[in-house]
Amino acid sequence: MSRFLSFCLATCLAGAGAAQQVEFDPADFGQIVLAPRQSAGAGGLVLEQAFGDYQNEPILTYGETSLPRQLGRPVGRLDMLYASGKTGVCTAFIVDENHILTNFHCVPGLDGGGVQAAQFVAGYVDGAHGRGAETFQVSVQPVESSQPLDYAVLRVFGDPASRFGTVEIAADAPANGEVLWIIGHPQGQAQHISREGCAADDPAVSPQGKLVHSCDTLGGNSGSPVFRVTDRKVIGLHHAGDNRTGYNFAIPMAAILAESRVLKAAAPVDPAPAGQCDMLWQAAEAHGCEGFRAFIETCADHPLAAIGQKQARTLCAAQEAEALSALQDAAVELSMQLLEAREAAELHLLDLQTYREVARLALDEASADGAREIWQGYLRFLEGPLAQREAAFAGLQDADLAQVALETEVWELTDPAAGPAILARMQDNVAAADKVAFETRGLARIAKDKLDRAEADTWAWPD
Repeated sequence: MSRFLSFCLATCLAGAGAAQQVEFDPADFGQIVLAPRQSAGAGGLVLEQAFGDYQNEPILTYGETSLPRQLGRPVGRLDMLYASGKTGVCTAFIVDENHILTNFHCVPGLDGGGVQAAQFVAGYVDGAHGRGAETFQVSVQPVESSQPLDYAVLRVFGDPASRFGTVEIAADAPANGEVLWIIGHPQGQAQHISREGCAADDPAVSPQGKLVHSCDTLGGNSGSPVFRVTDRKVIGLHHAGDNRTGYNFAIPMAAILAESRVLKAAAPVDPAPAGQCDMLWQAAEAHGCEGFRAFIETCADHPLAAIGQKQARTLCAAQEAEALSALQDAAVELSMQLLEAREAAELHLLDLQTYREVARLALDEASADGAREIWQGYLRFLEGPLAQREAAFAGLQDADLAQVALETEVWELTDPAAGPAILARMQDNVAAADKVAFETRGLARIAKDKLDRAEADTWAWPD
């Protein structure tokens, strides 16, 4: 008990420390084998840590049909390229054919910058060559997320579940002292397992609602599944540790299931005993919409189920209306951004077309052979690039129409969950338009400089 009291005192008195982020060379993004570089955090609370002798083993040391290898198949590395230019590595695992689960703190980027690109690397157990590993594109817009519970559900493309399977999620609370395993990608390396000395504390769950465990982890293990050995189900989502108390922490999956519609669909919860339903009812108010949804899905026969349904409808309708409004605002903003990029590209294109007409008039008026050669050379320089810019601008007109259609889709949505995918397509359109505007502006600047030089050189050839 004294050990637990020391933990309570330390966690209650300590402030939040800086996170420990694993980075790699941005040029390596998209590769299987990375050379990560560790940046140290400050304070006691860090994302992962090892205590005493490091007991995290390469999973390749186990046979392909062994239990650790089979449990680890749905577990992969999540590589992120942030808008700030930094990179990050976490662990994630497959929950169904379209979704993976990781930590919330991995997705926005610890430096506060958004994620520009992300990929899920599955089957990475061979650290030397990466044989058997496959990469899958991941949407940078979370389908679901919670900062207090430090989880994010991400859309993954290519159906990795058909190749690597899914984890089985436990809906019940962790038991005191039960034996655990953690499988993940510490430091972005090939898959490792923390097994020796890996167990829940007694009591297993802290006053703050976190699963307290003694499993060794390192940077990059954020988002790793915590497996309960007795039934091989995922009992927690590993996310942090405190080097002042000698503990690592995970979020109990039961807490995440209470809020996540995606995970509830992937791991249906068995009917709960009446006593558990009473506890869920008491907790529902604090969790709002998702709390009452969890109550009625788990306790459909409870006397308060009808009231719970009414509360869920009221709270969820307000929450969804707010979410839809935010999606609509974002869609309008993205449409405006594309329009601004298109207008900028059009202005620069008009400049280029004006320079062409000036050169043509100068060529018609030039009588000296030297002057004519200068203007003919200028027009030859401009001909190909200008045709490319005109074609690119014509494509922007199509993109503008597509953007309007996507914005209309957002305004017609009734389920906010479909919104992030549409916004991602709109963001792609904006990025393409910005590229056209940028390249057209660059060509216009070069063309203006050459035009000025041509005009100056023409003075050397009087009529």
